Amino acid sequence: MPGTPSARQPEDPAAFASAAKGMEHLSFEKYARAIDPYPNDYFDVILVDGRARPSCIQQALPHLKTGGLLVVDNTERPYYLAAFEKIIAQRFHIELHEYAPVAYTPDFTRTTILRRVG
Repeated sequence: MPGTPSARQPEDPAAFASAAKGMEHLSFEKYARAIDPYPNDYFDVILVDGRARPSCIQQALPHLKTGGLLVVDNTERPYYLAAFEKIIAQRFHIELHEYAPVAYTPDFTRTTILRRVG
């Protein structure tokens, strides 16, 4: 059953789940839905960088204006954008999809910036 602790998959936007160690059984639904009170087509820029990113992206999409930017951090984790491949192909232009260093660590991460075109 979706939403139950055993069935919650972080790549599923409807799961409101995180893959972070120790947080696998928590629900981030209230967190992801914090954008819901705002009207559709309201924001020029939405930054997704936190827990349950596929769920946050799903909730954010209706609130992004045409021409607006959706910024998603750590997209080297392919499941963050996997559920949105068709929507991205139809309604977005990729402005940036690059790796860069992370401050104070030896790590590199990828940030993706998408512009809504339709």
